[in-house]
Amino acid sequence: MKFIQSEKIYETVYSALISSGRKLSADVEKAVLTAKEKSSGLGLSVMEAVAKNIKIAEEKGIPLCQDTGMVIFIVEIGDSIAVKGDTLRITLNKAVEDA
Repeated sequence: MKFIQSEKIYETVYSALISSGRKLSADVEKAVLTAKEKSSGLGLSVMEAVAKNIKIAEEKGIPLCQDTGMVIFIVEIGDSIAVKGDTLRITLNKAVEDA
């Protein structure tokens, strides 16, 4: 049987949640900035707000959006793997709460 430490799961999930909530991928950020350049009127106003949120989130280390949604985990573990430390449910919930 192979064991995975719950702390390692926590660190990985926590890091992924922070990254996904605070930073857009380079291609999406580029698409937003390109859309801003091509926009006018109300669309330009909206795209300027989105671009400003991207910059603020990066500078202050806060989520891009105040409504970050709900995290749903779909986890598959083989019969020869076990989590050592806290249960998987506790570990995932703590990572979400802390992030």
